[in-house]
Amino acid sequence: MLDVTAKKNCYGGELIHMFLGQPATFRADLYNKFDVVTAAGILAEGHLMSEVFDEMLHALKQGGHAIFTTR
Repeated sequence: MLDVTAKKNCYGGELIHMFLGQPATFRADLYNKFDVVTAAGILAEGHLMSEVFDEMLHALKQGGHAIFTTR
């Protein structure tokens, strides 16, 4: 999807590919950067574990919103 987005030039900023679920390796330049973080279908057996919440919190600005769905 990042390749498709890059071709369409939908976003003016940098596109970043990251593997979630390893908060110890979360990029320092992304701390407190986003007003909203979203995720869908990632919290299921065999998928990401609860550590992904740590990354959501790292990424959010003070007062930001984390929005996610699960089964």
